[in-house]
Amino acid sequence: MSATVAKGKVPTPSSLPYKALSVSLGLVDDAYGLLGYLFLRRRWFRGGIGNMDNFEKLQKDVFESNISVDVDLCVETEIRERAASGTEQESTFDTDIIKTNETSRDEPAAFKFVLSNKKGFENRVFNSPLADYLPPAAHRGHCRLVYPQTTDEQGLKGVVVHLTMTGDQGYSFRQNMLAKPLAKKGYLSIILIVPCYGKRRPDDQDSFYFSTVEDLAVVGVACIVEGAGLCKWAAKQWPGVPICVTGISWGASMCSGAALLYDGPVAVCPCLGDTSPRALSTGILKHQVDMGPTEETANNTHKALESVNMWGLAAERRKRKKQEPLTLVSVSALNDSIVPPSHSAELHECMTTCASKSEQIWRAGGHASCIAMSKYMFVDPIIRSMDLLSEVQAMSGIDPNSTVDVS
Repeated sequence: MSATVAKGKVPTPSSLPYKALSVSLGLVDDAYGLLGYLFLRRRWFRGGIGNMDNFEKLQKDVFESNISVDVDLCVETEIRERAASGTEQESTFDTDIIKTNETSRDEPAAFKFVLSNKKGFENRVFNSPLADYLPPAAHRGHCRLVYPQTTDEQGLKGVVVHLTMTGDQGYSFRQNMLAKPLAKKGYLSIILIVPCYGKRRPDDQDSFYFSTVEDLAVVGVACIVEGAGLCKWAAKQWPGVPICVTGISWGASMCSGAALLYDGPVAVCPCLGDTSPRALSTGILKHQVDMGPTEETANNTHKALESVNMWGLAAERRKRKKQEPLTLVSVSALNDSIVPPSHSAELHECMTTCASKSEQIWRAGGHASCIAMSKYMFVDPIIRSMDLLSEVQAMSGIDPNSTVDVS
C-alpha cells in the first residue's frame, strides 16, 4: 500500500483482510513492549536530563556551519603510515580493516578492486568532525563499505549511507538485510557505526542506554554530521552517482537530519522514523525509560526529548540561497506501537518542506515486524528515492555525470 499523506494523516486500509493482517503483525510490538516491561532491568536516562544547553550550543554551531562535516575515510595502511610519520597517534588506532591488494581506493566510479576482495566489503576509519563533543572512545569513526557485485563496465548505480537503529551496534544486520540486496542490484553501501555504539562505546556506558537526554541529543547531532560527511565524501569519490542516506527507527530521524544538513543533491529514505526521540516517552518503550520520581520530572523529560527534533534543521535548510535537489521516500507502518503512525507521518511532512519530490509508503504491520522483514520492506524504497533524484535532476537539466561542487 502506498500513499502520500496530508499533515499528520494516516491512511485507512480499504481491505478488511489487509487491515486484519496489519493489526496482527502490529501485535509483535506489544509483545516486545510487555517482555521489556517484565524482564528488562536496564533503563534510559538514569542520570536524568543533563545539561541541554550543551546540546543547544552544538546544534547552533552545526546550523550556522561553524563545524565542518568533512570526513576522510582511511584504510589501515594509511593510518599506520601517518602514525609512523608522527601525524597520527598510534594509540588511537582501533579497527579490523580487511587487507586487500589494491593500490588505490579513491578512483571515481571505479570498483575493480572488488574482484580481488572476495568478501565484497572492507572496513574504514575516520576522525569524527565532532570529536571535541564526544567521549574519547567515540572519536574514531568506523564504517564498512559493501561493494556491488558488478564490474567497471556496468557502472555504479548509486551509493547508500546507512545510519543505525536503536540497539544495532554492529554491521551484520544492515549488511545482510540491506547492503547485500542492494549490492546485487549494483549499489554500494557505507554502513556507519554511530558514536557511542559498538566499538565506539565508552566503557562506562550500559550497552546502548544513554545516561542522560543530553547524551542522546549530542550523539544524535554527531550522527547527523557524520552522515552528511559520508555523503560528501561519497560524492567526491563517485561524481555524478546518486547518493542516498537511509536509516530505520532512530536511524530514520538521523538520516533525515543528515540529508537536510548535506549541501549536495541527495535522496533520503527514512524508515519508521519520527521527528524526535519522543517515542521513548510516549510509545511502548516508555517502560524502559527512567522518567524520574514525579510527574513533573516525567513531563520535563518528555519536553527535553521533544526539543530534539528535525523541524529546526529543516527551517535552516530552507534559508539556503542555493537549494540542491532533495528527494524523499518515507516508509511507515500502519500499526506501529513504538513510533506511532501519526509521528511517522509528521516526519514525512517535515521533510517534504525541503523535498523536490516525495512519496510515502505505508506497510502492513508494526515496527518489529517491518524490521524483521527489512529486506522486503526497505530495499525497493531506498532505490526508488534515488530514481526520484535522477528524475528531478533530469527535469532540471542537471547532468547526472557532472561534478557537483560540495567543497
